[in-house]
Amino acid sequence: MKIDNSLKNVAGLQPKSKVERSKPGDTDRSQGSVQDSVDLTAQASLMRSLEAALGDMPDTDVGKVEEVRQAIAEGRFKVDEEVVADKLVEETMENLHHASKHA
Repeated sequence: MKIDNSLKNVAGLQPKSKVERSKPGDTDRSQGSVQDSVDLTAQASLMRSLEAALGDMPDTDVGKVEEVRQAIAEGRFKVDEEVVADKLVEETMENLHHASKHA
């Protein structure tokens, strides 16, 4: 299973922006200047804080690793070849699909 901490493609994380252009008669802006502003929704702010929190979490579940290590040592760990093969094919298909989008 591939883990990706990137939340860039999650709907709602894209900031809303609006561009204000100078209008005839505006005296406080130089002619032709553009002012950008970004409005973040509360949901986007929450998602950004969650992304930061996830980035601080360890990538490895130490308890799970120890459990598997113990099962291997005791001879209880069994590999289901069909599940492994299915996951390899699934990940390969995802990688090919992703590569074709960026080609």
